[in-house]
Amino acid sequence: MKKVVIIGGGIAGLSAAITCAQRGMDVTLIEAGAYPAHKICGEFFSPESLPLLAQWNIQPRNLIHRYKLFATHGVLNFALPDPAGSMSRFYFDALLVDRARAQGVTVMIGTTVQAITQNTDGYELLLSSGQHLLAPSLVIGAGRVSKLLMQAPQQREEPRFVGIKAHFKSAGIAPDEVLFYAFPGAYLGVSTVEDGMVNIACLARKDFFDHYTTADAFMAHCATFWHARSLKQVLQAERLFPQWLTCVVPEFGIKKTPLLRNVFFVGDARGTIPPASGDGLAIGLLTGQMVAEYIYNNDAAGFDCDWKKRYSSTLWWGRRLHDVMLRPWLANMAVLACRRVPGLVQFLFDKTRRL
Repeated sequence: MKKVVIIGGGIAGLSAAITCAQRGMDVTLIEAGAYPAHKICGEFFSPESLPLLAQWNIQPRNLIHRYKLFATHGVLNFALPDPAGSMSRFYFDALLVDRARAQGVTVMIGTTVQAITQNTDGYELLLSSGQHLLAPSLVIGAGRVSKLLMQAPQQREEPRFVGIKAHFKSAGIAPDEVLFYAFPGAYLGVSTVEDGMVNIACLARKDFFDHYTTADAFMAHCATFWHARSLKQVLQAERLFPQWLTCVVPEFGIKKTPLLRNVFFVGDARGTIPPASGDGLAIGLLTGQMVAEYIYNNDAAGFDCDWKKRYSSTLWWGRRLHDVMLRPWLANMAVLACRRVPGLVQFLFDKTRRL
């Protein structure tokens, strides 16, 4: 039986664990945190991810049919070609890890990898518990761990952005739509998840965010814009978190990774798409599913080539949309162009995901 060790139990890591176990592999997944836990995430599942979830008997708690983009000088309404979904990461991650365990995956939580040594049998991992683990095939889903395998010293990535997220009680937001707002140096999405909760997830340029003393002050500033009246309504509802979740975020795009025998990079360790596209969760799920075939065939180079072929263009277009959303004048031009040119918004939607 082929043995696989997966480091990083995010969406891509859990998806890879489930798919590898379904193919009869002996899978161990190592996760530094615990399940379930809230994550800074838009909690939006693109249409292309729903068939995979259905295979695992997982259904989004909420179906999404429409986008509304609010720029400073206009609103754009977009009906999705196929239903998307929404579900909190707290709820979804618990479903995934339960599914992984039911498939026979050994899940080690609260555990980190301290060192990785290559030998003739594969890779020996030194864990924070002091345990040594042999990994004939290794899946890396955590960016910090990928640096342990780099042969040259790596420069520290300076954070470019700040992620902000909280849940609120229902505040009159239609359950089947996502509200998207563009601000100078920031953008955010508002959507209903489950049990009437509303998720606000925001990405801001760090230099812009640093002008404000707290996340509350920053969000209050965003709510002062005239086009954010419905956002202000949500912010006045009861917040279900003691405080806003925040984290710093480096640059987006394809990551530099070494090409090593039987080592497969997935999730944020391989590449990250800006949240403006709404495709991050789908890429994680589908990449995790895709990697199982290449692990089975010991073909790390083939996986890397296929991943680039599938997602390089998607990440490029996602970055362009991200740049537009951070500049209100560009967002306004995009809204105007999409109103005047039928089909343009559908074209942009398709370009920012792998269909």
